[in-house]
Amino acid sequence: MANANVINLSETAIRTADGIIDVPATMDKLQELVLDLACTEETVSVQVGEVVHALFDKYRGKVITVEDLPGLALASMVTTPDNFADLAEGVRNFVRKNPEFWVNKGKNGGCVRVSDLDAEGLAKMEKSKAAKAAKDAEKATKA
Repeated sequence: MANANVINLSETAIRTADGIIDVPATMDKLQELVLDLACTEETVSVQVGEVVHALFDKYRGKVITVEDLPGLALASMVTTPDNFADLAEGVRNFVRKNPEFWVNKGKNGGCVRVSDLDAEGLAKMEKSKAAKAAKDAEKATKA
C-alpha cells in the first residue's frame, strides 16, 4: 500500500490552458485523493480488526505468536503478494495498539485477547506489565 499511494505532483497537478498549475483545482483533486485513501484505510482497518477478533474467537484464550498472527488472521481475507505485507503489518499494529490485546515479548511470548484470560493469566499480565514499567523507569533515570 505504501508505494502504491505515491503520486507524481507534476502529473497530478491540474493545469490551465497555458500550462500553469491551477492551485485551487489541484488542491481539490489532492483532497479527493487523500479522502479516498483515508476511506480505504479505514475499511481495511475495520476488516483487519474483524479477522483478528474472529481468530481469537476461534482460539479463545490461546497465546498466538506475533510471528504467526498475521498469517492465521489473514487466512480468511483475500490477500495477494502485493498487499500481504501491508495487511500483515496492519494486523501486528492492530494488536499492539489495541488495549483489548496483550502482546508479551520473550520466552513464552505472544498475543492474547485480555478478555479471554482467566484470573491466573490476568495476574501474569499485570506482573509482566509492572516489571516492564519498572524496567522502563530504570532506563529513564539512567538516561
